Amino acid sequence: MRSSLDVVHVAWRAPIAWWGRPALPWCFAFMTWMGAAFPAAALPPDRPWSRVETRHFEIIGAVHPKQLQAIGLRLERLHEFLQQPVASSGDNATVPLRIVVFRDDASFAPYKLLENGNPADRSGFFAPGRDHGTIGFEVESDAPLRMALHEFIHAYVWQQYGDLPLWLNEGLAEYYSTFDADDQTLQIGRPIAAHIQLLANEALLPFRDLFALDASSRAYKEDARIGIFYAESWALVHYLLSNPESRERLLRFATMPVGKNGARGAFRAVFGDNTDALEYALGEYVKGEAFTYDVIKSKLPESVRPLRAGPMTRAEVMEALGDYLLHATPWRLDDAAAHFHEALRLDAGNARAHSGLATALAKQGHWPQARTHFERGLELGRGDAIPFLLYGLAVLDSVTERTPVELSSKVLPGPVAQARALFARCAELDSSRAEAWAGFGRSFLYDAGSLADGIAALSRAHGRLPARMDITCDLMVLHLRDGNRKAAEALAADIEARAQDAADIRRAHEILQVADANREVAQFNEAVHRLNTGDLAGGIALLDKLATSAADPALRQSAQRTAAEARAAQEENARVDQLNRQIDAYNGAVRQANAGDVDRAITVLEHLIPQITDTKLAGKANTLLHELRQR
Repeated sequence: MRSSLDVVHVAWRAPIAWWGRPALPWCFAFMTWMGAAFPAAALPPDRPWSRVETRHFEIIGAVHPKQLQAIGLRLERLHEFLQQPVASSGDNATVPLRIVVFRDDASFAPYKLLENGNPADRSGFFAPGRDHGTIGFEVESDAPLRMALHEFIHAYVWQQYGDLPLWLNEGLAEYYSTFDADDQTLQIGRPIAAHIQLLANEALLPFRDLFALDASSRAYKEDARIGIFYAESWALVHYLLSNPESRERLLRFATMPVGKNGARGAFRAVFGDNTDALEYALGEYVKGEAFTYDVIKSKLPESVRPLRAGPMTRAEVMEALGDYLLHATPWRLDDAAAHFHEALRLDAGNARAHSGLATALAKQGHWPQARTHFERGLELGRGDAIPFLLYGLAVLDSVTERTPVELSSKVLPGPVAQARALFARCAELDSSRAEAWAGFGRSFLYDAGSLADGIAALSRAHGRLPARMDITCDLMVLHLRDGNRKAAEALAADIEARAQDAADIRRAHEILQVADANREVAQFNEAVHRLNTGDLAGGIALLDKLATSAADPALRQSAQRTAAEARAAQEENARVDQLNRQIDAYNGAVRQANAGDVDRAITVLEHLIPQITDTKLAGKANTLLHELRQR
């Protein structure tokens, strides 16, 4: 979704020959595990595996290294192309990607997601992760490079835009899946013959159905509908990217706040209320079968060439596949652990195998064993950021899940301090790791001291991963605790605009509500403090305000009751003060009478008696006055 100079539009027409019904498209989604039994991932045969590392990708697989290098080079060229319009400064690739290439469906099956207890009928998928994203696919598919590019676009969209409507997410993935490049040019948006053939033989979905589908929709899971959904999503994206005006509108739609009217309302706000006209235009575009694509002059930069390539040991393969299971099927912890154990049996010095096994053990609640392997991973991988990141995440997760932490201005809780130090070391080793900054900042949620460093770290992570709602919420909390409600409200508005999950929006609202409640409780406590230190008027004023404005009904009632009690105490204090003054005046009259100044004593008593409300004092004063008059 970028504009570019030196673009040549190339016309293309679908071949007349029938290519057959397209295979079931690959999927961007986590398959829901319904608790059905699944086969254990037996350790794979001992075949040669290779690893290729590029600037942004790690590609491993039991295929020829040149094939891995071709995948890496193509992905880097596409990454370079996509980054140009969004890069602000430095390198925006803050969540690395590991790509696992299986040689065939049989070797892929034990590592697939599950549908109804069986390996899913998908040739590839993408799974996000906090340490890295994971892409898996098998090369016996019709177009392995297309599959790699398709899944990479899902990863890119997840990082840059967060949740997009399914039609746009899949349409973009299909559009860029045909990306091609040589040493001098890039080819963007090459048509997909299978989609064109399908569109020529089946009716388009009405926009209301196309836009309504999501990953949970029954129609999305039906073989009879999914093909046309992918084809039409691709065609719509292809059409919208075919001219500068609609291309700009599509980018605006992808980045604009969704708001209360949802994705459909946002779409109408960008493309106009008359979506029937766009639907008709798409139909005509498809009928014309004249799809263009862009050829852009772009020399191959040295920065996208593979940095390292070489064979993998059997231990490295086992560690990589164990890590793959942790990310792709996180409920299969025993299978992941079995792979890590095998890696360590073969090479006890494999730092990442120790860290991976420790992660699986920690998730199972086996912390003593997990801690041993985490520490061993740190010892063996001192220059590797990953063991520090995984250990820090596990420690901080354990605090969040198991240990209620009371804020203390004196001592940071031990596990939180440990996690913070681990994140700091990870960021020191690899400053591009946004998750390290996020974890470092999150540790300040448990710190009653200065929040400046935590806010700075979370702001850095939020800037690099704006679609991560958990990071945004953590930053909201710190801003509120730091007294910056305006900044927190701006972040809440951003969550409401971006989030597709209503739970994220509710959480943002709850954070503001809890902050308001905490502030009101603090005001109540301040009012009580003033009452106890003698400032009844100040305390009652605060309580009266809370009695009408507090959001919590119970707090309003407490404020009303406490204010009433304070007023009663205030009135009693005033009565006692008045009585004490009257007693002082009576005693003064007694002293004057004893000193012989009877006339002055009588004057004082005659003035005092009408004001006295205390019966006992009134009796004494009247008696004394009568005696003095008898003298």
